Amino acid sequence: MSQENASGFNDDDFSISLTDTTKHTKTSIKRHKRQQGIIGLIRQNPVITIEEMAERLDANERTIKRDIEELKAVIEHVGPTKGGTWRIIKK
Repeated sequence: MSQENASGFNDDDFSISLTDTTKHTKTSIKRHKRQQGIIGLIRQNPVITIEEMAERLDANERTIKRDIEELKAVIEHVGPTKGGTWRIIKK
């Protein structure tokens, strides 16, 4: 059974593996964890906004948009910009 960590995510929220060809620097590790957090938030609430993600992950909205751009192979936004939903493509 999954346990919830301090950020409110279950271990299962971080189960999607992202391939990262860059070195594992502190910055890339932080980015990877933030991207896993985005995926976890989308699993919990597919209608979550970028603003809500930024607030929950304590990041700038531009940073979240940049991470989402890198996650295009894993997630997609369906519907209109306002009122659409997120969908996880890769499991």
